[in-house]
Amino acid sequence: MKNVFVWFLGLCLFLQPALAIAQQIDLDDSTAPTELPFKVHHGFLIVIEGQIGTLSKLKFILDTGTTRTLVDKRVARKLGIRGLPSSLLAIRQNTEAQSAIFSHVRFGPMQATNIPLLIADLSSFTEYADGIDGILGLDLLWGSRISIDFSSKKLLVNSGSREAAQLLHPTQIVCVTTSAQIQGRLVRLMVDTGIGSILLYHDRLPQLETGNLRLTKIGHSMFVNEVMVQKIQVGNTDIQHPKVLVVPRAPAGFPCSTDGILGTASLRAGWLQLDFTHNTLAWHR
Repeated sequence: MKNVFVWFLGLCLFLQPALAIAQQIDLDDSTAPTELPFKVHHGFLIVIEGQIGTLSKLKFILDTGTTRTLVDKRVARKLGIRGLPSSLLAIRQNTEAQSAIFSHVRFGPMQATNIPLLIADLSSFTEYADGIDGILGLDLLWGSRISIDFSSKKLLVNSGSREAAQLLHPTQIVCVTTSAQIQGRLVRLMVDTGIGSILLYHDRLPQLETGNLRLTKIGHSMFVNEVMVQKIQVGNTDIQHPKVLVVPRAPAGFPCSTDGILGTASLRAGWLQLDFTHNTLAWHR
């Protein structure tokens, strides 16, 4: 079974595709966007409230680099849900997980019934799990357009067309990518709200001038190289002195046309918009 790439909070994870079962993802047909307040944790993580089953006001990290929505095992235990054994495969470690069917999940206008979600102990693979009940991934974002206003701390969700979402299958979920220029070279990056920096794969960019590398720690126990870059251009905007991490090679399953990951916090944007139907990024400061 083909692995699906996921980046979550400083760890590269690979999740098995969603089970081929009967499920329904409903999108609110209203054209007016739904407004959801959010909070920022640890300086870059976007946290919104959601509902799973009878439990409301659950706190979920919005992570556009994650294909599957994850639920902390505490939440699953409260709901009396037990899943089948699964695993999260990280670069340096395997983390135990389960996969289970959840009858109803809702985040504003985005809701799903009978959807397979992953269950894991979030604290076992990230230091950012304090007060967090799960991670909202692409399986619930597909077919929608989200606008993030960092000044007002409001998330505007336009559910788009129901038809567009129904054209997709869980194993075909695609992430938003964008082009950028670094050291005069054009690169393609996955746009990820769950990481606070830019990450590049050296095997995809063998001519990248790394210069003096500095070893830096991300996650619980993972060390990567940080390269000093004066600027990186995204669109028509120069990002001065961004934090750029370099790892030797892209993990198996990572899109072959993509050279790395653009953490949205690196944009230092006041507003940004992600369209998961048309694969577009818009932003300004």
